[in-house]
Amino acid sequence: LSPFFAPSILIVPFFEELYYRGFLYGTLRRLAGVPIAFAIVSLWFGAIHVPQLFGNWAAVVTVTTMGCVFTYLRQRYDSTVPAIAAHLAYNG
Repeated sequence: LSPFFAPSILIVPFFEELYYRGFLYGTLRRLAGVPIAFAIVSLWFGAIHVPQLFGNWAAVVTVTTMGCVFTYLRQRYDSTVPAIAAHLAYNG
């Protein structure tokens, strides 16, 4: 196990969720409404992972779908905590 792998599984989801589902989703939801914020944040989350997953388009679709799940959790529970927990579980 790489010394960088384990911390990234635990740290990266926390910061990604705070940015995408906390800051970005919260801001866009206020400015544009739930459907537009949901679409932008979920697609942006998937798009940002394209360089990492380049060539594996099934993985890009999976990550984008998980972005939808995380965004749904954020909207449903009005909190980033469920999205962070789901993201940690997915990465684990």
